[in-house]
Amino acid sequence: MGAEGESPMAASAVGTMPMPQRFGEVVASMLDEAFFQSVYGPDWVLADGRTVTGTWYEELVSANVPDLRGLFLRGRNYDRSKASGNAEGDLVMGTFQAFQVARHSHTCLEMIQNDAVDGVDSVTTHSFEHRNESRQTGEFGGDEVRPNCVTVNFFICVGASESQ
Repeated sequence: MGAEGESPMAASAVGTMPMPQRFGEVVASMLDEAFFQSVYGPDWVLADGRTVTGTWYEELVSANVPDLRGLFLRGRNYDRSKASGNAEGDLVMGTFQAFQVARHSHTCLEMIQNDAVDGVDSVTTHSFEHRNESRQTGEFGGDEVRPNCVTVNFFICVGASESQ
């Protein structure tokens, strides 16, 4: 990279167009795409899986930007312990991970009073007066597992072509 504030120049599919300083960055914004681009310029597009022909991004990364609509972002593991980071390890940048609930089980036993014994509470231990039966817990929760969240747009700097 050149002096501070300069971008490299290269003869490539994007011609001699300078690479933007923020190339490859993903930012969250409350703005829609048209307003965001009016403020930050055409180098930025919504990270919605679109093809970005004629851009630095296409030449150096991929023909399509990641589709981040409705997703949470996750930092790369970089050899951090699977126990305290990503349980699937150090994944390649842009790897999609589908919804998953951590493996677990629930044990639920209900103490059932025998027909012959009357008025015995289930806290007291009584031999042969009660039996345990497995019970299923009732269903609860929503349609997904998620932390507290706010909906935003994610934009990515692709280095727009001169024709865009």
